[in-house]
Amino acid sequence: MDNRFNLEIWRGPDDRIKMTQYEDCPLDILHIVADHDTEPLVLLQTAFAPNADDAVKEKIMKRLDMTAEELAYKKALTEDVNYVKTQEVFCAIPWNHVSTNANGSVRMCCQMIYDSDVKDSPGFGTVYKDDGSVLHGKDDVLANRNAPAWKKIRKQMLSQEKPSICKLCWDEEDNGLGSRRQWTNDVFENFQDKAMLYTDEDGSIDNETFPVEYWDIRFGNKCNLACRSCGPTDSDLWYDDWVKIKADEGLGPQFVYRDTGPVEIKIDEDTGKAYVDDEIFNWYNDSALWHNIVDNADKIKRIYFTGGEPTVNKKHREMLDLFISTGQAEHIILDYNTNMAGLPSSIFAQWKKFKEVHLGMSIDGIFEHFEYIRYPGKWAVVQRNLDRIDNEPGLDHIEATITLTLSSMNVLHALDMQWWLKEQKYKRIKDLLIIHNLYGPVYFNIQNLPDEIKQVVRTRYDKFMDDIRRRWIADEDWYQVVKQRFSSVINHMDEKEYDPAEWTRFIYETDKLDAIRDENMYESIPEIAQFVNRYRTPPDDNIIPAINLS
Repeated sequence: MDNRFNLEIWRGPDDRIKMTQYEDCPLDILHIVADHDTEPLVLLQTAFAPNADDAVKEKIMKRLDMTAEELAYKKALTEDVNYVKTQEVFCAIPWNHVSTNANGSVRMCCQMIYDSDVKDSPGFGTVYKDDGSVLHGKDDVLANRNAPAWKKIRKQMLSQEKPSICKLCWDEEDNGLGSRRQWTNDVFENFQDKAMLYTDEDGSIDNETFPVEYWDIRFGNKCNLACRSCGPTDSDLWYDDWVKIKADEGLGPQFVYRDTGPVEIKIDEDTGKAYVDDEIFNWYNDSALWHNIVDNADKIKRIYFTGGEPTVNKKHREMLDLFISTGQAEHIILDYNTNMAGLPSSIFAQWKKFKEVHLGMSIDGIFEHFEYIRYPGKWAVVQRNLDRIDNEPGLDHIEATITLTLSSMNVLHALDMQWWLKEQKYKRIKDLLIIHNLYGPVYFNIQNLPDEIKQVVRTRYDKFMDDIRRRWIADEDWYQVVKQRFSSVINHMDEKEYDPAEWTRFIYETDKLDAIRDENMYESIPEIAQFVNRYRTPPDDNIIPAINLS
């Protein structure tokens, strides 16, 4: 049955536009859209539809308060050569997205991981209000959509300029990895048309035309893991170890959170446990941003939850319950970055109520590798949760991928992990690793591996490609994607010469945390650890036998 023109099926704006653009779209359908649709871009694209007659165009011009000359101008604009040039740098995020840090400060995008050396450009994508103060979740964020940083980046993109603050996406695209920019433009189709047509010359927009459809929320830094590549800014489980580390260095128990400054870690006199004042990371309690979200839930298409660990955060589950109780859940897609190390059973029931659920399962290793990098997580728990995701009744609308943050600790182990994942034959979990190269802490960046280790990595990756092609000879499409993703790792690794100081720092930081956590890199990440003895100054007497990596 052809349902392309069935108006009883709920469609978002992108799907409604797609419906009107079919060569055989019935004229009566175009008239219904022209009479009743409330989305300006849908109306405009309907006026440009192949089958649109003068009556359809007249209705739309009247509803949009537009002359025939203005309509013709807007059609020409979308066909102009500048459209293609803009497409090369355009991202929907500055128009439809808001992101928070764990401390509640607002940034334009979580991919903006770099500080800025450009005057008047915000480091890390931080948004500042007109008075120069940081925009925060306790502020009315919707009233500040035209803060200077947002206006500037919109103007840059519409002028075919690559914003320097978006460097991570440009690097990922250059290395052959899919970027957040590309993903967002795929998800929010036709958004460039809307941005070019309805953005003011100075980069300003209005909330009615450009509501926040895509939220990226961090409800504080509560977490159930203290991963080695993380720290107290994003995991409260790091506090005790951080205090010990700073004591060893002769420093006070504090850490620095951008936009907040120094954060003091205190020690509870009764329990001896480390903590920080709640107000810093519990910013969301009765916040203006909370009301910005829940009061405008009808406009939301997607929410991305990360943390900390979002699934253990009660405020996150409270928000899900609100969407369910108001009937909005069935129109909202949930996206997660979750470590899978402690999913509460109640969340499975909540997920069943939403339109779709997309899990980015942040898992950096299997077996002892996982437990070392993602301390104090237990691999057996993660495996149980993976099995439940794959088999739980009522979760056929879930899409799950394992997302690996690739660092010096797992650059070789990632190959074993991809092989393992393919052999599991999961139904709902994709058999392709998504790989994100780690950029910081810098001493974990594989660009700072010594040259002899880099050569071993290249050799092992080449051999792995040969091995998986023989093993899964019938799955050529899968092989080509794996090859492309692991090739991008090599491209990233070889972009820079290694910094000996950062490799020394890797050894120092790893030894220090091993001592605090009573762990041993030689047992948990032996393939990399066996090189460490060659670089110790002075050499360690505890030399272990070398492992054959050829």
